Amino acid sequence: MPGVVFMASVTFQVLEGVDKGRTFRQLSTPVTIGREEGNLLRLNDERVSRFHAKVQQDNGDIILTDLESTNGTRVNGNMVQIRRLRPGDRIGVGRSMILFGSNEEIAARMATLGNQGKLPPSATLGGSFLFQGPATVQPNRSPRSIRTLTSI
Repeated sequence: MPGVVFMASVTFQVLEGVDKGRTFRQLSTPVTIGREEGNLLRLNDERVSRFHAKVQQDNGDIILTDLESTNGTRVNGNMVQIRRLRPGDRIGVGRSMILFGSNEEIAARMATLGNQGKLPPSATLGGSFLFQGPATVQPNRSPRSIRTLTSI
């Protein structure tokens, strides 16, 4: 229908960190991730910024944006400023690792990738399917330097 905007809903599963085992199901976008009250995905991790990252829908894609967090945001082990997410992507914030997608979404993605060749051995973790691949989105602004936490 013209003029109708459908809000995407997203699911996250915490794989590592203080909140390990928690699942955030069917959150309406946009979703902010952080340790402060007011985030839809709130983590009890002192290395997560108060408002660390944002997940939103853009032209049918789900986009993750780092909100200039102190320790940065990783997707599948790579530091990112902005990135298109796919079911099975692993988001690293602070000491926490979050899996993007429900088990059904991840299984559906695995089925579509199954016809394109074998998955790398690192693509599974604890029975969940984890995927890597080119999903980087170019930011509309110049990149900033990534700040890292020095040893305490």
